[in-house]
Amino acid sequence: MLASIIITTYRRPKLVRRAIQSCVSQDFVGDYEIIVVDDNGAGSDMQSKTEAVVKSFEDIHYISLSKNSGACIARNKGAAMAKGRYLFFLDDDDEFLFNKLQLQVSILEENQYLDACLSGLRRYNTSSKSYITATSNFPEVGDLKNFILRGNFFTPMLCIRKESFIKINGFDDIERFQDRYFMIKALMNNLKVLCLNTESYIMYEHSDDRISNRSPRKTLNALSQIKSLVLESKVDLAWQEFYDYELKDLRKKMIAYYNSKNVIESLYFIKYYILIYIKKQYFNPTKRKH
Repeated sequence: MLASIIITTYRRPKLVRRAIQSCVSQDFVGDYEIIVVDDNGAGSDMQSKTEAVVKSFEDIHYISLSKNSGACIARNKGAAMAKGRYLFFLDDDDEFLFNKLQLQVSILEENQYLDACLSGLRRYNTSSKSYITATSNFPEVGDLKNFILRGNFFTPMLCIRKESFIKINGFDDIERFQDRYFMIKALMNNLKVLCLNTESYIMYEHSDDRISNRSPRKTLNALSQIKSLVLESKVDLAWQEFYDYELKDLRKKMIAYYNSKNVIESLYFIKYYILIYIKKQYFNPTKRKH
């Protein structure tokens, strides 16, 4: 088996049909499989509806988890079952373009030194019914330091050798920013990653049950886990670079509380954002008077 596509799904039986269809319709020279991991919880109404959608397609491997376990565990369950040499991951509300598999598998087949490659995306706003142009539509990795400071990566961008995925023990159970944590861990383990400026999947921006809007505390916990991993990596950050990292960290926290309508906490992080920004502009520890 050359490739495996793992679709994880939770509370979106209507949208997962589109995701599956985009995988069925791949223009790919080679054998591949589609695995749907249902994270709704066995016996639930959403699980029954999702199973019915999956069963309307032929030759789809279906896994129903006994309870809701989160995206990381669901992806790892699918990867453990996968028979393909290369792994792809797709969220249930997005879709692959027809050339996704062929584009990335060809790159890895021709470049055996690579562990993974990432492709770009098309970002579609379902409210305005228009595509969004942004630099974040394309991956940015480079070395570990570059990724920590400027990196950009969404899980459906990824095609990775299964042996490389196993080498770093897959996804860690983190509730937010799983993709960022995964890539930092991959680079800490010296995995070689190539970025392509080619669109190969569609990300849909919509307001349908966005869990990131409901629990800012989970966002703070995840950012703390990522910061601990960054410190563990012992990457050499100059003082200006460290402040850049701190500013981005605070900005994510502000957005989390803003989305949750928690104005007081938003103001709290805005205050610290301003303080660190001022410190970055006017304080240089390398220029001390003797």
